[in-house]
Amino acid sequence: MNWVRAFLAPLMGVIVAAALVLWLWVPDLRIVVRVGLPVLVLWLGLVLVAAVLITRAVRRRLRRAEERGRRWALEEAQSEHRLFVARLDHELKNPLAALSLAVTNLQQGPADLATDRTLAGVRTQVDRLTRLVSDLRKVNDLSAAELERERVDLIEVLREVTMTLAEVPAYGDRSVELSVHEAPWPVGPVDGDRELLFVAFYNVVLNALKYSTDGPVHVHARSDGVNVTIEVSDTGIGVPAADQEAMWQELSRGGNVGHVAGSGLGLPLVATIVDLHRGSVGARSQEGVGTRVEVSLPLAD
Repeated sequence: MNWVRAFLAPLMGVIVAAALVLWLWVPDLRIVVRVGLPVLVLWLGLVLVAAVLITRAVRRRLRRAEERGRRWALEEAQSEHRLFVARLDHELKNPLAALSLAVTNLQQGPADLATDRTLAGVRTQVDRLTRLVSDLRKVNDLSAAELERERVDLIEVLREVTMTLAEVPAYGDRSVELSVHEAPWPVGPVDGDRELLFVAFYNVVLNALKYSTDGPVHVHARSDGVNVTIEVSDTGIGVPAADQEAMWQELSRGGNVGHVAGSGLGLPLVATIVDLHRGSVGARSQEGVGTRVEVSLPLAD
């Protein structure tokens, strides 16, 4: 199509220029151009082709401009979010430290049952806020981090996750069943940060244990030759349909969690780590039935 444009544009320019010169020098001159039907059809075809090419070029440029605008808006929003969290961390760090020190000093004073209970409650809330701010800072720092990549055996990481959680008293009697599907493609290594991947899968399996009171948690690994996919399934309380869209957002928690402790930062942390590894994460859940979280990561070259 480039040869058509290269031929058509100069030719049309020469014709228009010649017509103008003749009109200026010989005002009474009449030019009659007779063309046959095949030539007319050819010219109409060339004009149509040129119009199509111009339309495609304009649409392409508009799409590129729109994509650049979206990327710029997303980067701007992420930058503002990181700045907000950094300021929040800075503003809350000193007051929380002062409150923690004050509670410690009061607890070392004269013993009184009512006072001790009150101080214990204050201590619990101060510690909870401190962990919340710390977790927010972790997510914020990770979103702009550069990974130190190495070849990571995900099956080994998953085994370590299950062994670590088995040592937690609250989940020591729960069963985490790990299965690996090796056919027709083996579950090979991925390129990434081993510690961060451990944190991601630890949080996913921990959530499955935390929000299900009975029945095993199933962890299944498989590969399609391009990506490794890890599924973590439970038969727990599930996520209400109205809360599923926001479940990957910071500080978001399902309306049916009751008194189960949590900060609402576990899944956002998982999503951030997976995104840094150029992977994808998603979930399917039904309230009262259970949840399945699926993490997909590209295989190492």
